Amino acid sequence: MKKSIGIFIAAILVVCLFAGCAETASTENAGAAETPAVPAAAESAGTAAESAGTEPAAAENEYAWDPNIGANPEKNEYYFVFVPKLVHPFYEPLIEGMERAAAEYAEQGITVTWDWDAPAAADAVLQTEKMEAAAAKSPDVLGVAVQDPVVIDPIVDEIEAAGIPVMLFADDTASGAGSGFVGLKDFYGQGYMVGKEIAEAMNGEGEVGLLMGSLAAVSHQGRLEGIKGALAEYPGITIVSEQATDDDLQKAVEVTEQMMNANPGLNAVISADGSGAAGAARAVADSGHGKIWIGGFDVNDENIEGVKDGSIYCIAAQDGIETGYDTLRMMIDIADGKITHADKREVWVNNMKLMQDTLADYGY
Repeated sequence: MKKSIGIFIAAILVVCLFAGCAETASTENAGAAETPAVPAAAESAGTAAESAGTEPAAAENEYAWDPNIGANPEKNEYYFVFVPKLVHPFYEPLIEGMERAAAEYAEQGITVTWDWDAPAAADAVLQTEKMEAAAAKSPDVLGVAVQDPVVIDPIVDEIEAAGIPVMLFADDTASGAGSGFVGLKDFYGQGYMVGKEIAEAMNGEGEVGLLMGSLAAVSHQGRLEGIKGALAEYPGITIVSEQATDDDLQKAVEVTEQMMNANPGLNAVISADGSGAAGAARAVADSGHGKIWIGGFDVNDENIEGVKDGSIYCIAAQDGIETGYDTLRMMIDIADGKITHADKREVWVNNMKLMQDTLADYGY
């Protein structure tokens, strides 16, 4: 299988060299595979806080969590491998949710272990290499957060054809690849919500800079369209700059500094990825520019602290603990053959709107 996948990757790379589909980004950390320790049993994350209202109506019925998923494991031991998009604090609450689910299984005498092998950068080519290495370990299920569907989807299909089921988490694909998905689906709605909050904070007037994240990431580009859709409702708001930041904290700092220097009247910065809001807040704090409204996405310590101290106005995030918890339970059923590619299951998790007056509602 390794030779087959390698040949397929090479073919995809040739296409990408011309299409420009592979995006790279640097991060502050280097990834290392590890099996997180399982803590004491915790309360199920499957009943998370109420959605902030951006999910499609379907998320309340056919795509809602089914407590029967993963409820009756057929084996005593399970081994999974997870390949996220990159090393990023976004995944910390997801791992916490997985640990909670694993602890519940441990109480039943069932052992669930996994390797977490993140690419050092948001690069679809690096992710395919990690996926190939993961498949060579013959896990019961391979979990993947899709970086670029153009590159990753065919590799998912190849790995499943070789007999290893693939579960997608946090970031899905429109092609139907994989045997299951847990995560947020309505990225446009998520982006619209943040754009709307920032526009209202600006009283509908002023200049906005957009940090675009990765141009290949479905989640980033969906959010970006939602942000623009919200801002378009305010004739007094002008988007003065749009720049890719590749989910790189330091790049977000540098790009925000450039935006402020080029646009002295800049009033707001909205990031489409999980690192940009914190990066923008750092840049503004060091600039003496004056008040800039900042919006962004995903839960990490710096984003939460920014909302608390007011340097970040609004963050939208999928419920990471719920995502991780539901993902691990669905992988149990995929490993047992109860969920297959032919009947791919999707669970759309809750979206949280995190502002100073809502943090406590979500336990922050």
